[in-house]
Amino acid sequence: MDQGGDQTAGDLSDLRQGLRTYFFAARLTRRSVLPLLLVLVNAGVYAAFVYGAPRNPQGDVHAVALLLAGAKVSALVLSGEWWRILSSVFVHADLTHLLVNCLGMYFLAQVADNVFGWVRTLVLYVLGGAAGALLSTGWSLDASVGASGAIYGMLGAVAAFGIVQRRRIPPPLQKVLLTGTVIWVVISVAYTAGAESIDNAAHVGGAAMGALLALLFGGDLPVFRPAPQPTPRVWKVAAVLCCLAVAASSIFAARSIVSTSQMPVPVLSLVPVDKVRIPYPSQWTRGRLSGTCKPDDKASVEAILSNGAACFQDPYGSTYLIGRAADLAASVMMDPSMTLEYGLKSPMETHEGDVTRRFLMLNRRWAVSFLSYGILADRYDRLVAALIDGVVFEGRQEEGTDQVRPTP
Repeated sequence: MDQGGDQTAGDLSDLRQGLRTYFFAARLTRRSVLPLLLVLVNAGVYAAFVYGAPRNPQGDVHAVALLLAGAKVSALVLSGEWWRILSSVFVHADLTHLLVNCLGMYFLAQVADNVFGWVRTLVLYVLGGAAGALLSTGWSLDASVGASGAIYGMLGAVAAFGIVQRRRIPPPLQKVLLTGTVIWVVISVAYTAGAESIDNAAHVGGAAMGALLALLFGGDLPVFRPAPQPTPRVWKVAAVLCCLAVAASSIFAARSIVSTSQMPVPVLSLVPVDKVRIPYPSQWTRGRLSGTCKPDDKASVEAILSNGAACFQDPYGSTYLIGRAADLAASVMMDPSMTLEYGLKSPMETHEGDVTRRFLMLNRRWAVSFLSYGILADRYDRLVAALIDGVVFEGRQEEGTDQVRPTP
C-alpha cells in the first residue's frame, strides 16, 4: 500500500509539474500585437525615408540623406541635436539592414511582451535604443543607424529575467530560455566580430539598459499571472513619455530633411600666414589635404600650412580649405582685382557632379575654398560669408582677436 501511495503521489507531482510547465510555456508563447506594430513602424519609417530622401544626380538616395534623417552623429548630438539619440533607432541604412533587424525585433518583442507586458516592453524598446545610441555617441565618432540597441535591450531584459526569476520558471523552460539566449548571443557575436560597419557600442548599451530595467520591473510580471493584471502606473507614465519623445524626435528628423535653413556658424579661430590672418572653424575635424582631407589633429594649423593645404570638415562632409592660391585656384589668372585684398568678396563657384565648390583668392599667394554637396550648398551661405568677412589683412585693418564670433 505504501508503495502504491508513493507511486500515486509521484505521478500527481509529475502531473502538476507538467501542467505548470505547459501553462507557463503557453503564456510565454502567446501571440501579441506589439511585435507586429514595431515591425510596421520601422518599415513605415524606412518607406517614408526612401520616398522623401534627397537624391543624387543618378537618382539614388543621396549619401548625406541618412545624416539629415536623424542618424547618430556624435558631433551633432554633442552640439545639441539630442533628438538623434531616438531618431537613429528607427532609421535603417538599407532594406537588408531593415529586414535583419525586423526579424530579431519580432521574436524578441514577442517573448518580452509575454514576460513583461506590452507597456513595459515599449519602454524597454525605446530606452534600450536610446541607451545604445548614447553609449555609441561617447564611444565612436562614426555615424550609425538602426534598431539594434533596442533589440539588444529586449535581449538583455529577457536574459536578466531568466537569471533573476529562475526559481519561478519550470526547469525545462529554464533550459530553453538559457539555450536560446546563448545561441542568440553567439550568433550575434560571430556576425558582428570584425565588422567595421557594426555598432557594437549600441549593442552593449542596449543590453545593459535592458538588464537594468528587468530588475526594476520586479517579480510581479504578467508571465506569472494566469489572467491579465493592471500595469503599475509608473510604467504607463514612462511609456507615454517615451512615445512623446519619439514623436518629437521624428518631427525634428522630418524638418532636418526638408529644411533649407542655414547651418549654424561655429566659433572661428584665426591662423596667421604671411601678412594675412585667415579664419577657420576650430571645432571641425582638422586635417591636411593630400588628395582627400586626411584628419591630423596633432599638427597645428600653422605647421600644416607650412607644408601644404589645411582642410576642415564638418559631420556632413562639407570641407573648408586654406592653402596657396597656386594649389587651390591653379586655373585662375592671378589678377589682383580678383582677390579679397583688393575688394572682391564674391567667391567663384563651380559644380563638379554633386559637389559645389566655392573659392576665393585672398591675395596673390593665399586662397580659400569651400566644398559641399550640392543639395546642402545654400545652407552654408552664412558660414561662407563669415569666413570671408573674418579675414584680416595686416597693415590695412586693425588686428583682430584670436577668436571670431559667429554673426547673428
